[in-house]
Amino acid sequence: MNKQTLSNLIALGEGFTTEFKRTGTSNMGREICAFANATGGIILIGVADDGIATGVGNHITSNPKYSPSPVLPNRQSRLI
Repeated sequence: MNKQTLSNLIALGEGFTTEFKRTGTSNMGREICAFANATGGIILIGVADDGIATGVGNHITSNPKYSPSPVLPNRQSRLI
């Protein structure tokens, strides 16, 4: 997804298949399951409910309980 496509998606706002989350939450798994059990959709983490892109911090360096996976050390996650 390029920057223009992301901007267009945010401009459309939240709806049945689009959800904005300022940060990840403890209920994120439930929300992902709800989307998967419905028609699918997109969850944008780092976007406030009003559509302002707030971004997210680096949870690996800012939270000592997280560390890179020793099983797949070269694998990178991609969050959009």
